[in-house]
Amino acid sequence: MHSFVSRNWRLVYHLHRLQHYLLEKRVVMIRTVFPAQGYAGVTTVIIDNKFPDSPEALFTNEDMSLMANEFTNLQHLELLGCSLVTASGLTYLASRCLKLIYLHLLCCSRFDDDAVLAVVRASKSLQRLKISYCEVTLAGIHTLGTLTTVSAEGCPFSEVIGSFLSSV
Repeated sequence: MHSFVSRNWRLVYHLHRLQHYLLEKRVVMIRTVFPAQGYAGVTTVIIDNKFPDSPEALFTNEDMSLMANEFTNLQHLELLGCSLVTASGLTYLASRCLKLIYLHLLCCSRFDDDAVLAVVRASKSLQRLKISYCEVTLAGIHTLGTLTTVSAEGCPFSEVIGSFLSSV
C-alpha cells in the first residue's frame, strides 16, 4: 500500500500494519497528511535524502520535530544524507521518542561531536548508534558510554574510534 506524505517528506511506503516506513520522494503538505496520533503504530522510519531531486526535498529540523510528535512509538530511525538536520533537530526527536533504541546516520554532515553528546543525553532509551561519513571525532565517542553498540565508518579518526570502542 502506498501513501504520499508532504512536500517536506519523501514518498512513504508502508507495510500492511504500518510497522515500517521507507521515505523516498516528497509530494504533498505535511500538516494535511499527519493527523494527530495517526502514526502511533510505526516503529521504523528510514529517510533517504542521499540523492534529493531538489533542494526543497531535503529533510529539515522542522521535519524532525513533526516526526517526533507523530511517530510516538519510533524505535528504529535511519537518516541517510540528511545534511540539513542539526543537533537541535536530533535532540528534540531523541527527547520525544522515548522508545528509540537504534539510530543510524549516514552522510549527515551536521552530525558532529556536539550532536552526539546532545542526542545521548536527550535519549534515555538509545542503545545502538551507527554513524557513517559524519563529522564525529574521538572526543565525541567518549560521550557514548551508555550505549551498547556503536559503529563508526568514514568519520574523522574512525580507525581510532574502533580501537577505543574495543577497549571499553
